[in-house]
Amino acid sequence: MKRSLYLLELALPLASIAAQAPSQIDVFTDAAHPIENVAAVKQALGEKATVRTFHSDAQARLNETLSKELPADRDKAKAIALERIQAIDQSRLGQALAEAYRTWGERVERADRLPDMNALFDQYELEVVPEKAPKTQESKRASIRRLRPVFGAMHPEAIRPKHAYKYHDLVKKKHGGRTARHDIECLRHVLTKAVQWGRIDRNPLLGELRVKQIPSRDRLVEDWEIRECLMMEPKIKSRAVILAKLYVRLKLMTGLRRTDMLRIRLPQIRTDGIHIQPTKTKGTAGKRLIIAWNEAGELRAAVDEVLRLPPRRIGDAPLFVTREGKPYIDELGQANAFDSLWQRFMARVLERTRVTERFCERDLRANVASESDTLIEASERLGHASTEITQRVYRRKSVRVQPLIWPHDE
Repeated sequence: MKRSLYLLELALPLASIAAQAPSQIDVFTDAAHPIENVAAVKQALGEKATVRTFHSDAQARLNETLSKELPADRDKAKAIALERIQAIDQSRLGQALAEAYRTWGERVERADRLPDMNALFDQYELEVVPEKAPKTQESKRASIRRLRPVFGAMHPEAIRPKHAYKYHDLVKKKHGGRTARHDIECLRHVLTKAVQWGRIDRNPLLGELRVKQIPSRDRLVEDWEIRECLMMEPKIKSRAVILAKLYVRLKLMTGLRRTDMLRIRLPQIRTDGIHIQPTKTKGTAGKRLIIAWNEAGELRAAVDEVLRLPPRRIGDAPLFVTREGKPYIDELGQANAFDSLWQRFMARVLERTRVTERFCERDLRANVASESDTLIEASERLGHASTEITQRVYRRKSVRVQPLIWPHDE
């Protein structure tokens, strides 16, 4: 009985073709991309089958699309294309000539719709990145700049976990593990958005990629270190040192992020407490916090001390301002003046106190989480959308356990 197979170039698994014992093979090709495997097919099948070739400009467009995802080396390109097409069973167009033409046309139309990763990166930068916080925008754009030269010409469906793993290893050697992980997370999210935009059916990296977590910072500022900082007296009266010490006190009472601390404005200071909407979760969880005045009055007293520092603030002015009355943080989330103030403060702490190990401003936020009675309370104080990040990153205090006595009493 006569059997026909309709095959694409770069998808000629000779062993499987021979096993099916077809009497006729139709291969679609074009003059610009001639099929070099026809001779190999004829040699493998001997006189068992007739091999016919069909030429089409449409197939040239499909081949051109496919070629964008492949390396320059032709042998490697053929090997990758063969692996890909066989894996998703695209080598067979159909059992009948009409079906083969219909399937072929659908694939050509789909190939014309498929964007390469550069197009997806462009759309991601236009639609997704602007919705992120300023620091995150900067990080995402930096990741995309590194990703484009490697993945830009590839089609999203051609990306495999092995490509991402290799990229991760190379970037890790050059820029460090944290940068490599951020890049992979960005790539994975671009592919997820491509699914939402209807560009691809599934994210080829979803559930297939396991990148080692970067160890969380574990510095816990001890109580005596905090006391040393707060009790430090400068050689001459310094507004910067006084402001930094008040900042530490407020940070330990509120647990706010630096961005939210520096953006507190006078209208947010109300009769029932300080009203905050954390900027990081504003677009997701949308949580709002009211940090109530405590009965002993320490929080209110600390705020009043900051307000007594010149210059005078009125109207919608920030709580924390420079000598010139300017905010310590700009609209993009940059706080260079405050970062410099903190670095100078820490240098004085190391020079004039018993503290020997520098700590970051954000380490104080971990102290707030670690000193909270429960995980839920800590998560609410820090304004987190879930307790997972609170537990993994911010609960740094050692867990106290009792010894197990052996043998047990019967």
